[in-house]
Amino acid sequence: MGRRESILTFKVQHAALDFLILSLGFVAYFLTNLNSVSLSAFFPYALVTLGIWLVTIYAFGGYDYNRIFKVSHNVKLLAISGAVAIAITTCFSFLYPHQFTAYTFHYVTVVFLSVFYLVRLSFTKAVSARLPEKNILIYGAGWAGVEVVRLLEEHKYLKTKIVGFIDDNPDKFRRTYEGVKVLGNNEKLRKIVEDYNIDSVVFAITKKRHESVLYAKSELEELDIDTVEMPSLYENISGRVPVMHVNNTWHDFYVSLKHRQPYLLYRAYNILLATIFSLIFLPVIPLIALAIRLTSKGPIVYSQKRVGIKERVFTLYKFRTMKIDAEKCGAVWAKENDPRLTPVGGFLRKTRLDEVPQLINVFRGEMNFVGPRPERPKFVKQLNREIPFYRSRHQVAPGLTGWAQVMMGYANTVDGSLKKLQYDLYYIKNRNIFLDMLILLKTVQVVLTRKGT
Repeated sequence: MGRRESILTFKVQHAALDFLILSLGFVAYFLTNLNSVSLSAFFPYALVTLGIWLVTIYAFGGYDYNRIFKVSHNVKLLAISGAVAIAITTCFSFLYPHQFTAYTFHYVTVVFLSVFYLVRLSFTKAVSARLPEKNILIYGAGWAGVEVVRLLEEHKYLKTKIVGFIDDNPDKFRRTYEGVKVLGNNEKLRKIVEDYNIDSVVFAITKKRHESVLYAKSELEELDIDTVEMPSLYENISGRVPVMHVNNTWHDFYVSLKHRQPYLLYRAYNILLATIFSLIFLPVIPLIALAIRLTSKGPIVYSQKRVGIKERVFTLYKFRTMKIDAEKCGAVWAKENDPRLTPVGGFLRKTRLDEVPQLINVFRGEMNFVGPRPERPKFVKQLNREIPFYRSRHQVAPGLTGWAQVMMGYANTVDGSLKKLQYDLYYIKNRNIFLDMLILLKTVQVVLTRKGT
């Protein structure tokens, strides 16, 4: 069986699993509630819910092999499936008020779906282990092509085999990069594709493309060979935007970042979260203030100028974690195990309790709960000069936490800031409520394990 046939079988198996588990779930619920729910009322409810659930899973990429392994993707599917089920149940509770208790159904639905997606993810990993490898050819043996090799080597679960490079530079012929050989140039592309049974070609060309490259891509599509651009592949797998690669396609990239966001929705849910967390942390604030006062000299709350949306400077508030003379010689990058920390400063940073006063910034609209972390004006000026498109991270309001914060540690160098920018741009491009939910969940994990920034 070929790779494509195997992927199709993979999708059919998942559809069958979904139908089976969801059907069994409805049957189990009905059998345990025979005394309160009649078959005439429950059957149409189960049929409608099952059908819409399956369509929803399909419509939102539940059978997309490239995304089905991702936790973020499964969280999104879980949230959407739960919302759909709750909406249907609410409607049926009005139609059959004596047999459908919406609250009970909602509770059972959330628990059931959580278990369902855990089972489904385990099934995915078990089935994917038997899939044949996907033969990959990389067009371009420069730094972008090498990055693709490293990326795919780090993600073995994708079941890819990198056959080789294609490059039109004669000096690179037969050379090896990251253990992968340059097999030939554009003229030998068709023969290489046929000889090595290539399934997909990744275009990783950073310089201006010759017409022959565009022709080659058209020819591959006629041969029914999948083609993918390096930035898309890199972004989908790593959760980062390859900043250095988008230089030549900046216009399209910039336009993709400029999409409008539902401001009022984001503002409402940020105010709601800020209110909830203010109530949660209210009893803890006096204890934090007392600990800071007893262990070091200086103010309890520390204010600092930061750069926010559209590069507007605002005043950010934090519980003080460093000694009062920490920056007597000028601004310095923050880092892990910083010697400038006070006795309780390290604990406050690791638990993110030092960020609690920033709830004021959220209420004032200067920050969101999720977004790029705001940097200091001095560092922003430096990074704007040294990193392409660094200004792009200021298209959205900064956040108390963010995709970069939960995916990596401190960035105390220009190279570290470049990597963080790649995560930030990924967030800006893909920003939605579901991604925010995932980041908030990951933040809880970071706090509990005391990792990250």
